[in-house]
Amino acid sequence: MLLKRFICSGSLFVFILLLIISCGKLPDVKIEVSKLPDKLIYKVGESFDDTGMEVTVIYDNRISTINNGWEIAGFDSSIPNDALEVSVLYMMTATSFTVKITDE
Repeated sequence: MLLKRFICSGSLFVFILLLIISCGKLPDVKIEVSKLPDKLIYKVGESFDDTGMEVTVIYDNRISTINNGWEIAGFDSSIPNDALEVSVLYMMTATSFTVKITDE
């Protein structure tokens, strides 16, 4: 399902295809959340806020921080949850962190 989501994203697919053609293989890409978002506790019904979050990409041993292009998955504030895992997706790789959803 995750792979299908990225393949359907036209520009990302073209970018990866060009990398495969030029390099002969998929690039080695890893990501990490280098700075968590400022907000980690939400009330039921609130939207995700990525303010303050930084994502670091490690691409063939080069490290850079990106400000956009990644996606968030798994955030659901419809019910309380003490440890909701939120995924960060970028170039067919993912990492995650947890947030708390309260009904108070």
